Amino acid sequence: MTAFGEQTPPPYAATRPPYCFSLLLTDPASAICSQWHSAFGPLLSTLDLPPAYSEQPPELRTEVQVRAARFSDLPSTPDCLAVPSTSFGLLRGLLGDTVAEWYGGGGSDTETGTYGFVTTVQRALERTYCGQQPEGTCVLVDMQPLLQRLRESGDERPRPRWLALLAVVRASNVAYVSADVTYKCTWALLCAVRAHNAACAALGTTTAATTERINTVACPGIGTGVYGVPVPRAALQMALAFRHFIEAPANGGKTDGANGAPDQRKLWEWNAGHIRSWTYARQIANDVLATILPPRD
Repeated sequence: MTAFGEQTPPPYAATRPPYCFSLLLTDPASAICSQWHSAFGPLLSTLDLPPAYSEQPPELRTEVQVRAARFSDLPSTPDCLAVPSTSFGLLRGLLGDTVAEWYGGGGSDTETGTYGFVTTVQRALERTYCGQQPEGTCVLVDMQPLLQRLRESGDERPRPRWLALLAVVRASNVAYVSADVTYKCTWALLCAVRAHNAACAALGTTTAATTERINTVACPGIGTGVYGVPVPRAALQMALAFRHFIEAPANGGKTDGANGAPDQRKLWEWNAGHIRSWTYARQIANDVLATILPPRD
C-alpha cells in the first residue's frame, strides 16, 4: 500500500530531464523585449534555484533567452513555436496572419495553403477539446503531416514541427480576457512541453524518440497586442510562471528546511508521502495576484 500522495516518477531520460529545454522569447518590438529583460533579469539573478543548478551543463537546465527578432528570422529553427490564439484555433493579429501564411506556404491550396493550416490546427483541437480549447491552456499540434505536404509541393523551408496553441480568449471580445491569462498560458506551455518530453523519454533512447523531443521553444509576448494584455503585466506573468516552473518541486525543487528537511512551501518529493501545504498554495496565488494589483504605497 502506498502512502497518501505517494507517486512514482515517470521513466525520465537519464541524460536530460523532461523539464530541461530552452525558452526563446522572441519579438521584433523593442518594448516587449525591454520588459522581458526587466522581468526576467532580476528573476534569474535572485531565483531560488535547485541545488547546484547554475553549475549544471546547459543540457540539464531550463534556460530562457530574449531575442529581438521575428520567429522566422531566428538563426536556427526551434522545435516548437508558441502562438497565442482563440479557443477555436482562429489566430488573430499580425502574428496570427504571419504564422498562418508561413505554415500555409502563402497559398490557398486546401491541402498546403492557409486553409490546410487552419484545418490541421482545428482537427487537433477537435481531438483534444471537441473543438473548443479552454482559455489559459496549451495544445501541442504536430505539424509534421502538413510540413510533409509542403515539402512534396517543393517548399523546403524549415519550420517548427510543433505548434503550441495558447488559448488567450474564447473568441474575439478581448474585454473578457482574464487578468492572469498570460500566467496561465505560460504555465500551460511549460507543462505541456515537459509532459511531451516525458512521453518521449518513456519510449526509450531511440533515434526517433530523440528526434521528437522538444529542446527549443520560440515564444512571443503572450496576450499582448491584439489581445489587450498590457506589456509590463505580460512580461511579469511570463517571468513568474517560468520561476514557478523552475522552483516546482517536481522539477527538482530544493530542500532548505531545518537540517535539510523538506520545506513544505517549496518541495514535493517523489515517494516521500508529502503533500503541498496551504502555505505553498497561497504563496503561488499571492505571487500571481501581485502582477495584477497596483503596488501599495
